[in-house]
Amino acid sequence: RAASTSTSARCKPTPGWYREYDINYEYFAGKVFYPQFKQHNISKDPIEYRERETLYRGWDYGFHRPCCLITKINTIDQWCLMKVILGEDEDIRAFGSRVRNYCLAEYPGAKYIDADDIAGTQVNDKSQQTSRQMLNLIGIYPVGRKQELAEGATIIRNKLKIRVDGQPGLLVDLREQYLIDLFKGG
Repeated sequence: RAASTSTSARCKPTPGWYREYDINYEYFAGKVFYPQFKQHNISKDPIEYRERETLYRGWDYGFHRPCCLITKINTIDQWCLMKVILGEDEDIRAFGSRVRNYCLAEYPGAKYIDADDIAGTQVNDKSQQTSRQMLNLIGIYPVGRKQELAEGATIIRNKLKIRVDGQPGLLVDLREQYLIDLFKGG
């Protein structure tokens, strides 16, 4: 018993241990990809849409879990992550229709600029058409280009920092706990 106590005293539990065995969800088990993400990157107030704003939608074509991230640039040039919509075992056309309907209801009069992963140009075993073509059929026209992961990660990491005006370059809406948890490594 004494040997066991001394061993456990030397071992500091990991965040994964706290999360799984202590059922403490303040700890995140995943490796943090953006350690620059801090409390200042979470908005203090909800990020609101103003009529006729330009919104940016980012599309990811996961096989089982497609995703659309809705963002905007605010009046002080901060990139604001407003909403994430996740699919659940639905094809991209059905998911795109759901996102389009959500956007029409929540952001009336918005102008959209859609971007996607270059994987959207590939044909897969689910359809004879590419994911991008499937979205085009419902009036969504994303564009994308091949970009190295490191290049995109550097852009995000720089946006997470405090700018010379004392403001962070990127804000996540405080209501988007899923995004906050992802940034924290959850």
